[in-house]
Amino acid sequence: MRFPAASLLALLLTPLQAWSQPAPPPSGVGHDGARIEGILQRLDQEGQLVLHQGGQPRVIKTGELAYWGRLAAASEGAWLLTNQGSRIVADVTAWNEGQVQVESRAWQPGTIPVASLRAIILQPPASAALQDTLLQRIREHAGEDDLLFLQGGDILRGGVLGTSQRREILPLIRIRIAGRAEEVRVPHSRVQAVAFRRPSKQAAGDSNARWVVGFRDGSRLSVESLRQQETRVHCLLEEGLELVRRPAPEGQAWRDVVYLRPLDNRTVYLSDREPLGYKHVPFLGASWPYHMDRSVTGGRLASGGVVYEKGIGMHSTSRLAFEVPENAGSFDAEIGLDDRAGLRGSVIFLVYCQQAMEGESPAGWEVLFQSDVVRGGELPQRVRVPLEGVRRLALVVQHADRGGVRDHANWLHARFTIKPAE
Repeated sequence: MRFPAASLLALLLTPLQAWSQPAPPPSGVGHDGARIEGILQRLDQEGQLVLHQGGQPRVIKTGELAYWGRLAAASEGAWLLTNQGSRIVADVTAWNEGQVQVESRAWQPGTIPVASLRAIILQPPASAALQDTLLQRIREHAGEDDLLFLQGGDILRGGVLGTSQRREILPLIRIRIAGRAEEVRVPHSRVQAVAFRRPSKQAAGDSNARWVVGFRDGSRLSVESLRQQETRVHCLLEEGLELVRRPAPEGQAWRDVVYLRPLDNRTVYLSDREPLGYKHVPFLGASWPYHMDRSVTGGRLASGGVVYEKGIGMHSTSRLAFEVPENAGSFDAEIGLDDRAGLRGSVIFLVYCQQAMEGESPAGWEVLFQSDVVRGGELPQRVRVPLEGVRRLALVVQHADRGGVRDHANWLHARFTIKPAE
């Protein structure tokens, strides 16, 4: 069969035309629930964002932003995980017991104290599922030894001393195995990750952090400040640690910043609070716990091809209740099934609220929001529930079409938005 020349030309041009379509502009959400679109031009010292929208500058003032942009997948390089939750994607150029030296095409050479690190993933697994499994094992490590994760699943315990100080042809990782005086040297190519021991008094979180910042290379930092010097962006992390991006072309110093979330008192994330109670009624026999800032399977929160850093993973049929903070104006979230559900899974999201006490008896629960059936593969949708007079709130997930099959529900960026002080 022969195609007419015109039809063949149209067939060949169609994908090229599709590829040439401009990508949608980055977007975010304000505290008022309104969508915020625009390309980031800069972030000033007062915390104001300057975005370009339709060729015109738009200023987002301090206290108006919930979040902007989306996280990027980590590109080539090791992952350095800090005690305060940052992920630095860079190459490890030197490493001893006290400090690690890093640099990459994105970061200028810098030094990170080993005491500030929770782990170094030298060779991240290729699949997201295996990455999540490794991260979970690192989070669960609470022993007194460092752990050396080897390719193939073996683990060495002891005190990691860094890379060999000699200039061997084959790079080596040095570790003093527990109970032995001599060092063991392991080829760098065999080591997947190192999890450092964490003193019992060490706690996660950083009260001085003002922003969570995502970069195009997959780095995600909790920073005290961001400042521009010429065409470089300086990032001040915990304990005085500073990282500097490499110089960018004139006027593009902020081009690699793809995500911003302010840490302020206008937003209270439900995943940062202790719930009042949780109840799960399995459709069959398997029970599912909820997870804070992770999907119900324990992996990253991902819906519609986008990874989210904040949220709650739940399974049908379950209920998770919270006390509502004073002066909370609304509950805000994006709802959807986790990408691991594929095209399966179908749930109904509901938000129940209990009004403030009436005399000595608590008020009853009422439904303030109920979604249509949400199915796997659909894009997340936004939810905003006013909370005037509400004392308690419950997130409920019910099964829909197929019982409880793959009902991996995500409450993404689930948060209480606090009304501004008058």
